[in-house]
Amino acid sequence: MLLQLGSHVTLSSRIKEWNCVFNIAKDGTSLRTFYTKLEKYCPTILVIKDTKGHVFGAYVSDTWKYSESFYGRGETFLFTFNVYS
Repeated sequence: MLLQLGSHVTLSSRIKEWNCVFNIAKDGTSLRTFYTKLEKYCPTILVIKDTKGHVFGAYVSDTWKYSESFYGRGETFLFTFNVYS
């Protein structure tokens, strides 16, 4: 799936080695923990798999932070994959 996203992300993102930084099964569901664990990483890819097996997410080109207003650049986008079991 990361390979499929490759043509849509910035060039500098294509050459990065991607690592899992936050995992609900390991880190819990706290939004504060999510922000804390991701504050040093930019860009990021958020991948979600729901209980029905659908896979979707976002490529986020700015750092994650709590904000009362919009922020970021125009490089962020949402995606979905057709995953068949």
